[in-house]
Amino acid sequence: IVTGLIGALSQTMLARYTWWLVSTIAFIFVLYYLLTSLRSAASQRSAEVQSTFNTLTVLVAVLWTAYPILWIIGTEGAGVVGLGVET
Repeated sequence: IVTGLIGALSQTMLARYTWWLVSTIAFIFVLYYLLTSLRSAASQRSAEVQSTFNTLTVLVAVLWTAYPILWIIGTEGAGVVGLGVET
């Protein structure tokens, strides 16, 4: 989140893309942890907990993956799509 903020406040496109890359790499590490270690821990719980964890994991993975994609093609990044689509 902090690296995304720094990227959004940066003046040059190189700095924006650099901070986008740093934040995306951090996101990949968080996603990896969510899909490996935390999933393993959840598998040791009840079926209800496992089901809830799996549902939330899918939601987080899909929605959080959309953000860096929309950022890079949106108004903060390349400007391929307009603010309405980005929002």
